[in-house]
Amino acid sequence: YFLGDYARAIELAEAAAQVPVPTWAGLLGVERNFYHALALAAHEPAAPAVPGKIAKLQEELERWARHRPAGFAHKALLISAEQARLDGDVETALGRYERVIGGARESGFLHVQAIAAELGGRCALEHGSTIDALAFLRRARDCYAQWGAQAKLDQLAGVFDEAPSPSRPAHPVDQLDLLNVVKAFQTISSVLDLDKLTAT
Repeated sequence: YFLGDYARAIELAEAAAQVPVPTWAGLLGVERNFYHALALAAHEPAAPAVPGKIAKLQEELERWARHRPAGFAHKALLISAEQARLDGDVETALGRYERVIGGARESGFLHVQAIAAELGGRCALEHGSTIDALAFLRRARDCYAQWGAQAKLDQLAGVFDEAPSPSRPAHPVDQLDLLNVVKAFQTISSVLDLDKLTAT
């Protein structure tokens, strides 16, 4: 999936689905479902059976997300963002990509942050929102660099080279960062004892 060979990723995911997974290895099935859904959304979005396949994989991810939100909610939401993109609801998709980035960052899933940022950037670019696209793609580049994914960095360099010049100065992903800073200050201030502060 990561290197763009979606047909092969789909083929491997479907072959792996035929292999029984022991109960203790259910996590492997979740990962397979996640990448299978992403590959389907990227490779065959117009095929008649694809929306149903993605929806079925999404249901399984949602089930896991209900039991362990920190580990799976961001993955389920990313597939939901891809579904919104495929349905033509770009605004909803972009909002969900942003939420995935925040949730994956809070839960420590750097690679999911990177995927969500890249998909958000590609979606925004496809729909003419260059500034938003570049903000998402910069985030993806930073995450892939932290992760050490040089092949993805090389791939993204081509996307940056092809992107048109921006025309307005708004960065939705940067706004998300600002929101996290404000939340951090609120948390810190709620812990401070005002009586001790005013006494000194």
